[in-house]
Amino acid sequence: NLLFPNGLVISPDGQMLYLAETLAGRVVQCRISPEGDLSEPRPFVKLTADGMTGDRAGGVWACCPIGDEGVLRYDSAGRLTAKVATPGGHPVACALAGAKQDDLWIVGFETLPVGANLFEAMRKGETKGVLWRAKVSIP
Repeated sequence: NLLFPNGLVISPDGQMLYLAETLAGRVVQCRISPEGDLSEPRPFVKLTADGMTGDRAGGVWACCPIGDEGVLRYDSAGRLTAKVATPGGHPVACALAGAKQDDLWIVGFETLPVGANLFEAMRKGETKGVLWRAKVSIP
């Protein structure tokens, strides 16, 4: 009963799954049993998210392609702890890299005029992909 499931993160201890329901405007969490079964989804944060990644401290980084929120980090309790701007575009996927996992790589698309269809604009070459890199701090 999920509405457009999208980004997916599993906590470092392997006990929690986070899932973006893009069209529902929320991220849910499910417990993962030792047998690999999932509990019923429960709300984590109210947010229109696309791609997501997790960090070693249990944080969830969520790309917000609508508006100008950029990429937001939430701790395991659902508290907003960081925001990374994505000037000139909208993020859709991200990944942490580097020896300290402090490089956040983000991909997205250029800002479109209001009412424009992303996929049509891409087919026509009216928008381009964008790549950002940000130094981040993991608690």
